[in-house]
Amino acid sequence: MKIKRELLEDVRRDKDGQKALALAIYLKHLLKGSRLPEMSLKKVIQLTKLDYRTVKRYLPLMESRAYIHFEGLGKRKTLVVNRLKSHRPKRNVDISSFDFSSYKEVLLSLRSFMVMRIQAAKDWMKTVLDGFHNPSSTENLKDLGRKVRSYVQSGVLNNPYDGYKEYGLSLKRIAKELGCSVKAAEEVVDYAISHSWMAREHHCIQVCAPGINHYVPEGYTFSTTNNAYIVQANTYVLSPIITEAFFNSAAL
Repeated sequence: MKIKRELLEDVRRDKDGQKALALAIYLKHLLKGSRLPEMSLKKVIQLTKLDYRTVKRYLPLMESRAYIHFEGLGKRKTLVVNRLKSHRPKRNVDISSFDFSSYKEVLLSLRSFMVMRIQAAKDWMKTVLDGFHNPSSTENLKDLGRKVRSYVQSGVLNNPYDGYKEYGLSLKRIAKELGCSVKAAEEVVDYAISHSWMAREHHCIQVCAPGINHYVPEGYTFSTTNNAYIVQANTYVLSPIITEAFFNSAAL
Protein backbone atom coordinates (compact mmCIF):
# COMPACT_ATOMS: atom_id res chain seq x y z
CA MET A 1 0.00 0.00 0.00
CA LYS A 2 1.14 3.53 -0.74
CA ILE A 3 -0.06 6.91 0.49
CA LYS A 4 0.71 10.46 -0.55
CA ARG A 5 3.80 11.85 1.10
CA GLU A 6 1.96 15.07 1.86
CA LEU A 7 -0.47 13.22 4.15
CA LEU A 8 2.36 12.71 6.65
CA GLU A 9 3.10 16.43 6.51
CA ASP A 10 -0.56 17.38 6.91
CA VAL A 11 -0.88 15.66 10.31
CA ARG A 12 2.30 17.05 11.88
CA ARG A 13 1.64 18.15 15.48
CA ASP A 14 -1.98 17.02 15.09
CA LYS A 15 -2.81 13.97 17.23
CA ASP A 16 -6.46 13.83 16.15
CA GLY A 17 -5.43 14.15 12.51
CA GLN A 18 -2.99 11.26 12.96
CA LYS A 19 -5.72 9.10 14.50
CA ALA A 20 -8.15 9.92 11.69
CA LEU A 21 -5.56 9.14 9.00
CA ALA A 22 -4.60 5.89 10.74
CA LEU A 23 -8.27 4.86 10.84
CA ALA A 24 -8.66 5.64 7.14
CA ILE A 25 -5.60 3.55 6.31
CA TYR A 26 -6.84 0.72 8.52
CA LEU A 27 -10.29 0.76 6.88
CA LYS A 28 -8.71 0.75 3.43
CA HIS A 29 -6.70 -2.29 4.43
CA LEU A 30 -9.78 -4.11 5.79
CA LEU A 31 -12.24 -3.27 3.03
CA LYS A 32 -12.27 -4.88 -0.40
CA GLY A 33 -12.57 -2.18 -3.01
CA SER A 34 -12.47 0.49 -0.26
CA ARG A 35 -16.27 0.32 0.11
CA LEU A 36 -18.51 -0.58 3.06
CA PRO A 37 -22.09 -0.98 1.75
CA GLU A 38 -25.11 -0.39 4.01
CA MET A 39 -22.78 1.41 6.37
CA SER A 40 -23.68 1.87 10.04
CA LEU A 41 -21.67 2.68 13.16
CA LYS A 42 -22.25 -0.89 14.33
CA LYS A 43 -20.71 -2.33 11.15
CA VAL A 44 -17.66 -0.06 11.45
CA ILE A 45 -17.25 -1.03 15.11
CA GLN A 46 -17.48 -4.73 14.28
CA LEU A 47 -15.00 -4.34 11.43
CA THR A 48 -12.39 -2.28 13.29
CA LYS A 49 -13.03 -3.61 16.82
CA LEU A 50 -13.00 -0.05 18.13
CA ASP A 51 -15.36 1.39 20.71
CA TYR A 52 -18.44 3.43 19.83
CA ARG A 53 -17.06 6.79 20.99
CA THR A 54 -13.88 6.47 18.93
CA VAL A 55 -15.73 5.59 15.73
CA LYS A 56 -18.35 8.31 16.22
CA ARG A 57 -15.65 10.91 16.90
CA TYR A 58 -13.33 10.17 13.99
CA LEU A 59 -15.73 9.39 11.14
CA PRO A 60 -16.76 13.08 10.77
CA LEU A 61 -13.10 14.13 11.00
CA MET A 62 -12.13 11.64 8.31
CA GLU A 63 -14.90 13.00 6.09
CA SER A 64 -13.88 16.63 6.67
CA ARG A 65 -10.30 15.78 5.69
CA ALA A 66 -11.49 13.97 2.54
CA TYR A 67 -10.17 10.58 3.68
CA ILE A 68 -13.65 9.12 3.20
CA HIS A 69 -17.01 10.06 1.72
CA PHE A 70 -20.52 8.62 1.78
CA GLU A 71 -22.76 7.58 -1.08
CA GLY A 72 -26.51 7.09 -0.85
CA LEU A 73 -28.92 7.78 1.99
CA GLY A 74 -30.34 5.99 5.00
CA LYS A 75 -29.74 2.26 5.28
CA ARG A 76 -28.37 2.17 1.75
CA LYS A 77 -25.57 4.59 2.60
CA THR A 78 -22.12 3.34 1.57
CA LEU A 79 -18.85 4.37 3.21
CA VAL A 80 -16.09 4.86 0.65
CA VAL A 81 -12.43 5.32 1.56
CA ASN A 82 -11.00 7.85 -0.87
CA ARG A 83 -7.82 7.34 -2.83
CA LEU A 84 -4.94 8.00 -0.44
CA LYS A 85 -2.12 7.71 -2.94
CA SER A 86 -1.14 10.07 -5.72
CA HIS A 87 -1.35 9.25 -9.42
CA ARG A 88 2.26 10.42 -9.58
CA PRO A 89 4.52 7.73 -8.03
CA LYS A 90 7.15 10.27 -6.99
CA ARG A 91 4.72 11.74 -4.46
CA ASN A 92 4.02 8.50 -2.62
CA VAL A 93 5.45 6.66 0.38
CA ASP A 94 5.32 2.87 0.53
CA ILE A 95 3.66 1.77 3.81
CA SER A 96 3.55 -1.95 3.02
CA SER A 97 5.67 -2.61 6.10
CA PHE A 98 2.99 -1.18 8.42
CA ASP A 99 1.66 -3.55 11.08
CA PHE A 100 -2.01 -3.90 10.09
CA SER A 101 -2.97 -6.31 12.87
CA SER A 102 -5.03 -3.66 14.71
CA TYR A 103 -5.90 0.03 14.67
CA LYS A 104 -3.44 0.73 17.49
CA GLU A 105 -0.62 -0.90 15.53
CA VAL A 106 -1.49 1.12 12.43
CA LEU A 107 -1.44 4.34 14.47
CA LEU A 108 1.96 3.51 15.97
CA SER A 109 3.24 2.55 12.51
CA LEU A 110 2.03 5.87 11.10
CA ARG A 111 3.70 7.87 13.86
CA SER A 112 6.89 5.84 13.41
CA PHE A 113 6.90 6.72 9.72
CA MET A 114 6.44 10.40 10.62
CA VAL A 115 9.57 10.19 12.79
CA MET A 116 11.49 8.28 10.14
CA ARG A 117 10.45 10.85 7.55
CA ILE A 118 12.44 13.43 9.53
CA GLN A 119 15.51 11.17 9.48
CA ALA A 120 14.97 10.39 5.79
CA ALA A 121 14.92 14.12 5.03
CA LYS A 122 18.20 14.53 6.94
CA ASP A 123 19.72 11.61 5.02
CA TRP A 124 18.56 13.11 1.72
CA MET A 125 20.09 16.48 2.59
CA LYS A 126 23.37 14.79 3.49
CA THR A 127 23.35 12.95 0.14
CA VAL A 128 22.69 16.19 -1.76
CA LEU A 129 25.37 18.20 0.05
CA ASP A 130 27.98 15.42 -0.14
CA GLY A 131 27.31 15.12 -3.86
CA PHE A 132 27.43 18.91 -4.27
CA HIS A 133 30.88 19.06 -2.66
CA ASN A 134 32.16 15.96 -4.46
CA PRO A 135 30.28 15.77 -7.77
CA SER A 136 30.78 12.77 -10.02
CA SER A 137 30.40 14.85 -13.18
CA THR A 138 29.67 18.37 -14.42
CA GLU A 139 26.06 17.42 -15.15
CA ASN A 140 25.73 15.99 -11.66
CA LEU A 141 27.10 19.24 -10.19
CA LYS A 142 24.57 21.32 -12.14
CA ASP A 143 21.67 19.14 -11.02
CA LEU A 144 22.71 19.19 -7.36
CA GLY A 145 23.48 22.91 -7.59
CA ARG A 146 19.88 23.58 -8.61
CA LYS A 147 18.61 21.55 -5.66
CA VAL A 148 20.92 23.33 -3.21
CA ARG A 149 19.93 26.77 -4.51
CA SER A 150 16.24 25.89 -4.10
CA TYR A 151 16.89 24.81 -0.50
CA VAL A 152 18.71 28.07 0.23
CA GLN A 153 15.90 30.14 -1.31
CA SER A 154 13.27 28.28 0.70
CA GLY A 155 15.23 28.79 3.93
CA VAL A 156 16.04 25.10 4.49
CA LEU A 157 19.77 25.81 4.15
CA ASN A 158 21.75 28.83 5.31
CA ASN A 159 25.20 28.17 3.92
CA PRO A 160 25.52 25.01 1.78
CA TYR A 161 29.28 25.45 1.49
CA ASP A 162 29.77 24.49 5.13
CA GLY A 163 28.72 20.91 4.37
CA TYR A 164 26.36 18.65 6.27
CA LYS A 165 26.44 18.72 10.07
CA GLU A 166 24.75 16.04 12.15
CA TYR A 167 23.10 17.30 15.34
CA GLY A 168 21.05 14.19 16.07
CA LEU A 169 17.34 13.94 16.69
CA SER A 170 16.19 14.49 20.25
CA LEU A 171 13.03 13.08 21.84
CA LYS A 172 11.97 16.67 22.51
CA ARG A 173 12.11 17.42 18.78
CA ILE A 174 10.22 14.23 17.96
CA ALA A 175 7.55 15.04 20.53
CA LYS A 176 7.14 18.49 19.01
CA GLU A 177 6.76 17.06 15.50
CA LEU A 178 4.17 14.53 16.65
CA GLY A 179 2.36 16.92 18.98
CA CYS A 180 2.69 14.55 21.93
CA SER A 181 4.58 14.13 25.18
CA VAL A 182 8.22 13.08 25.37
CA LYS A 183 7.11 9.78 26.92
CA ALA A 184 4.77 9.08 23.98
CA ALA A 185 7.55 10.05 21.54
CA GLU A 186 9.88 7.56 23.21
CA GLU A 187 7.22 4.86 22.82
CA VAL A 188 7.02 5.58 19.08
CA VAL A 189 10.80 5.46 18.69
CA ASP A 190 11.00 2.18 20.62
CA TYR A 191 8.20 0.78 18.44
CA ALA A 192 10.09 1.63 15.25
CA ILE A 193 13.28 0.09 16.62
CA SER A 194 11.45 -3.08 17.75
CA HIS A 195 10.23 -3.53 14.15
CA SER A 196 13.81 -3.11 12.86
CA TRP A 197 12.78 -0.06 10.84
CA MET A 198 15.63 1.98 12.28
CA ALA A 199 18.52 1.68 14.72
CA ARG A 200 19.42 4.10 17.48
CA GLU A 201 22.91 5.31 18.29
CA HIS A 202 23.55 6.91 21.69
CA HIS A 203 26.14 9.65 22.09
CA CYS A 204 27.64 10.26 25.52
CA ILE A 205 31.04 11.82 26.15
CA GLN A 206 32.75 10.84 29.40
CA VAL A 207 35.36 13.14 30.93
CA CYS A 208 37.52 11.98 33.80
CA ALA A 209 37.20 14.51 36.63
CA PRO A 210 38.46 13.08 39.95
CA GLY A 211 36.70 14.54 42.98
CA ILE A 212 33.97 16.35 41.02
CA ASN A 213 31.48 14.63 43.34
CA HIS A 214 28.23 15.19 41.36
CA TYR A 215 28.89 18.85 40.64
CA VAL A 216 27.67 19.63 37.10
CA PRO A 217 29.85 22.21 35.28
CA GLU A 218 28.33 24.39 32.58
CA GLY A 219 27.97 22.51 29.31
CA TYR A 220 27.79 19.09 30.97
CA THR A 221 24.68 16.98 31.49
CA PHE A 222 25.47 15.18 34.74
CA SER A 223 28.38 13.91 36.80
CA THR A 224 29.30 11.17 39.25
CA THR A 225 31.98 11.03 41.92
CA ASN A 226 34.92 11.08 39.48
CA ASN A 227 33.43 11.62 36.00
CA ALA A 228 31.48 14.26 34.12
CA TYR A 229 29.25 13.44 31.13
CA ILE A 230 27.92 15.25 28.09
CA VAL A 231 24.85 13.54 26.68
CA GLN A 232 24.06 14.47 23.07
CA ALA A 233 20.95 13.81 21.01
CA ASN A 234 20.61 10.30 19.60
CA THR A 235 21.17 9.66 15.93
CA TYR A 236 19.25 7.09 13.89
CA VAL A 237 19.98 4.86 10.93
CA LEU A 238 17.08 3.77 8.72
CA SER A 239 16.80 0.17 7.53
CA PRO A 240 17.08 -0.52 3.77
CA ILE A 241 13.32 -1.24 3.61
CA ILE A 242 12.45 2.17 5.05
CA THR A 243 15.07 3.94 2.97
CA GLU A 244 13.51 2.39 -0.13
CA ALA A 245 10.01 3.39 1.06
CA PHE A 246 11.01 7.06 1.20
CA PHE A 247 13.62 7.25 -1.55
CA ASN A 248 11.96 4.96 -4.09
CA SER A 249 11.01 7.87 -6.28
CA ALA A 250 12.09 11.37 -5.38
CA ALA A 251 13.44 13.84 -2.89
CA LEU A 252 11.53 14.56 0.28
